[in-house]
Parts: sequence; C-alpha cells; structure tokens
Amino acid sequence: MKTYDLFISHSSSDSDLILKMKAILNSFGLNVYIDWVSDRNALTRELTNISTAKAIIERLKSSKALLYINTDSSFQSQWTPWELGYFHALKGNRICVYTPNDTPKPAYIDIYPRVNLVDDILMVETEGGCISLKDWLME
Repeated sequence: MKTYDLFISHSSSDSDLILKMKAILNSFGLNVYIDWVSDRNALTRELTNISTAKAIIERLKSSKALLYINTDSSFQSQWTPWELGYFHALKGNRICVYTPNDTPKPAYIDIYPRVNLVDDILMVETEGGCISLKDWLME
C-alpha cells in the first residue's frame, strides 16, 4: 500500500486552493493525499458510500500526518470533521490546521498547531516557535 506524508482534509469546493497547496508541498518533496486527485478513478464524489469511507480510512492509516484546511466550505462538509476525528483517534498529535482567511473555526480546531503560508513555505506554529511543515513532519 502506498504511504503518504500528508493527508489533506478539505472541501472539494476549495479545489483551487487545494491544488496550490499540493504544488507547494510537492515542491518540498512531500507526498500528499487528496482524494479527488490521488484516487480520482476509484472514488466518485456523486457516489459516496461505505466503500468511500473504507477507502478514506485506508488512506488515513497510510498517512504520517493530516493537514486540515479550515474554510467555510470545509466547516459545512460532512467528511472533513469525520476525517479529523478519525485521524486524531488514530495518530493523535500529527494534525495541523491551515486557515487561509479569517474563517471562523470550531473551538476544537485550536488544539492543533496552526499553519501559516509565508513566501510559499508552510510554517507550523509550535510552542518552541515556527518550523517548516516538512521539518515538523520529520519530528
């Protein structure tokens, strides 16, 4: 089974933003999972069912960390809170959150480190300061 450095939990409504994030992450040599990119032939958005959930579970298990993209659309999604909760139960503290705008966020999002985009580098805010997302993944 293929492994991923990062599972990107997001709303497909934010596809332009997600593709930009993927390009940045790939430029640093990170292998990211995006359902409609990585499994475009196997997962059909119009036909989500138990098989979809099982496929997502396998991809969550095969990912080192999860990047939650917090937008108005992801907040309305049925899948992103489920992915976040499943991954939290599975791997705990290997979750970080990127909020591209002043999007309101549910309180539970604040337990995870925040990611900022600075000069096309994703930086994770930690208690010790900011480090690149790539370095955070290697910790």
